[in-house]
Amino acid sequence: MEKLAIVTLNERGLQTAGRIKRGIEDALIYGLASGCQEADVLYEDFSQLVRELFSQGVGIIGICTTDILIRAVTPLLHDNWQESPVIAVGEDGGVIVPLLGKMETVKGIARQIGEVLRGMAAKPTSGETWLGRGRGNVDEVEGNRGKVTLVGIGPGSTALLTPQALQALLSATDWVGYNRYLDLVEYLRKPETVCHASDNRQELERAKMALQLAEKGKRVALISGGDVGIYGMAATLFEVIEKNPGKWEGVDIEIASGISAMQVAAALTGAPLGHDFCVISLSNLLKPWDIIAQRIELAARGDFVIVFYNPVSKQRRWQLDKAKEILLKWRLPHTPVILGHNLTREGEKIEIIKLIDLNGQAADMNTTIIVGSSQTRIVRRGGKQWVYTPRQYPGV
Repeated sequence: MEKLAIVTLNERGLQTAGRIKRGIEDALIYGLASGCQEADVLYEDFSQLVRELFSQGVGIIGICTTDILIRAVTPLLHDNWQESPVIAVGEDGGVIVPLLGKMETVKGIARQIGEVLRGMAAKPTSGETWLGRGRGNVDEVEGNRGKVTLVGIGPGSTALLTPQALQALLSATDWVGYNRYLDLVEYLRKPETVCHASDNRQELERAKMALQLAEKGKRVALISGGDVGIYGMAATLFEVIEKNPGKWEGVDIEIASGISAMQVAAALTGAPLGHDFCVISLSNLLKPWDIIAQRIELAARGDFVIVFYNPVSKQRRWQLDKAKEILLKWRLPHTPVILGHNLTREGEKIEIIKLIDLNGQAADMNTTIIVGSSQTRIVRRGGKQWVYTPRQYPGV
């Protein structure tokens, strides 16, 4: 039997913890000192306790919401299917969500909790939510409706995967996405989760597949790198829906935001996005270069900090040099430029250069570029350069 801890935040959760312990006698109840009058162990800091227990191989039954539990353990994740079991239980015992750990183990513990809390209202499936009695008709809560969750997985690091996105990945029956993005989160995929990988240019097909799977009652994670709404699959999905009016009305849609590469590049270098900025993709696969060039010029004239996505590819090497030509009409040659390569992944590299030194050979499709405005500054501190854009213009 796994060594288990039942962690609660308040007296209401403490009552549920006591019910669980009556069926799992070896478990210890940990109660937040500021919210519980008594428990087997009183603690002061929820996240610290959860991380300590998780690191020690103790299984965790959290009487709390899934997001704060996931947020606490995410920095410690390695191969979560071999890690300690983690299960979230609603304060009234009505919802049981197996989150992490070896699936056979975590499902077994969740099933045991469900039996202790007077049975389960529905037969659980992998990644399913266990619903205790007294919660109304299960079909009203879970039902047979399929769901597409558009998931932004961030730049690739587990530490930057949001709790909402992680929960969506763990609870999905199917993953749909570009094969490179799926590879980044493969370590999180349960053995029974079906993976549907495709090429980068098959966006419309991916969106249709996700909707068709959900129409059959599947819980689908439609995956994008970074934030799913920034050059991601969210726009493609709604385009497909608009072109097929009345179709897929029975499919629920949710969006799980992610952290964008521009946010990571900015965080690693200071605060280059501290004032007004805009984001432009240099890829002319889906829009003509004339439009891209016009936008670069207008943004440069408006003195925006400019973020470039998709700066070059194997087939496109000239656009970045053309963008530089336009920028130099409105920016000084020494304007700071940040190049973020493979952010949070193997081979990560951050460079701070001058605009005059920017060229098509300095970037690839995994590079995010931030070009400063007229106000962007470099601060040297402790041998390191930091870049920031002041929030106030001179004389204001």
